[in-house]
Amino acid sequence: MSNLFFNGNGFPVYGKLLQQNEITTCMTRLRQAHQALQQLKEDIDKRCEKLQGVFNFLDSKQALYQQLTEQYQQKPTASLALRINKLGQAISDLLGKLEASQPEKVIADLSSHYEELKAALAIKEALILKSNPETTQPYELVEEAGDSFPTLAKL
Repeated sequence: MSNLFFNGNGFPVYGKLLQQNEITTCMTRLRQAHQALQQLKEDIDKRCEKLQGVFNFLDSKQALYQQLTEQYQQKPTASLALRINKLGQAISDLLGKLEASQPEKVIADLSSHYEELKAALAIKEALILKSNPETTQPYELVEEAGDSFPTLAKL
């Protein structure tokens, strides 16, 4: 009968199960937080790649603008002037949109927020693991000989 209510350490089995469930819940939340941080990091990386692509596109259009301007200086035509004008307008529109949206600032803010969350998560994780070092090991239900009710045992 003592095996039903107490494990080898003298603690009630129900209390150990509750404690282990709480630890399991905390560890699940930590894993979810790590996954959310990973998704945030991937989002930041995607934004950086996209911004780099926009800058590469802008550089190529500015190089084309420069090339067309040189061609126009050598041999001016109306169609080339129209093309240069449209390209210059598109470049200035893109620069205006970049200036208005400030993607570098958004990425910097997200990165700093990511670092803050990462530090806070590390602190919480350390506190959880520090407060329950012996109970962070998983438990399993073990049936002892002659006992029809399982008890807890450390793995």
